[in-house]
Amino acid sequence: VGAISNQVKKDLIRNAIKALSYACIGMIIYITFRFKFNYGVSAIIALVHDSLMVLIFFSLLRLEVNSMFIAAMLSIIGYSINNTIVIFDRIRENKTKLYKDKIKKEEELKEIVNISLRQTVMRCIITTITTLLPVISLIILGSHEIINFNIALLIGLIAGSYSSIFIASQIWI
Repeated sequence: VGAISNQVKKDLIRNAIKALSYACIGMIIYITFRFKFNYGVSAIIALVHDSLMVLIFFSLLRLEVNSMFIAAMLSIIGYSINNTIVIFDRIRENKTKLYKDKIKKEEELKEIVNISLRQTVMRCIITTITTLLPVISLIILGSHEIINFNIALLIGLIAGSYSSIFIASQIWI
C-alpha cells in the first residue's frame, strides 16, 4: 500500500507542476494579448515569488505538502495575478492618458507607475484584508483537516499582495 501511495503522490506532484506550467504559459499569452509580453513576464516572476514564499514557510515549519496545499497554491496564484492585472491595467490607462503612449524618459515611466500604484494600493489592501479575515477565522475556529490549506492561504495572500504592489510593477519598469 505504501508504494501505491508514494506513486500516487509522485503523480500528483508531476501533474500539479504540469498544470502550473500550462497555467503560466496561458497567463503569459493572455497578458501579452491584453497588454504586452513584458507585463506577462513580470507578472509571472511575481507569482514565482508568491509560490516560493509559501514553500519556504512550509519548509521552515515542516508542514505537510499535499493536495490541499496544491489547491491553496492555485488559489494564491489566481488571487495574486488578479491584483497584478488591476495594477497593470491602471498603468496602461495612465500611460495612455498622461503621455499618449509616448514616453521619452525612464523618470516618466516611474512617475506613471507611482501614480498608478497610489490609485490602486488601497483597493489591493482592502481586498486582501477582507479575504484574510475569513482565512484567519478558519485558522482559529476551523477544522484541523484544512489547517495547512488555511496557513498556505494566509501566507500566500500576504505575499501575493506584496508582490503585486511592490515587485511586479518594479520588474516591469
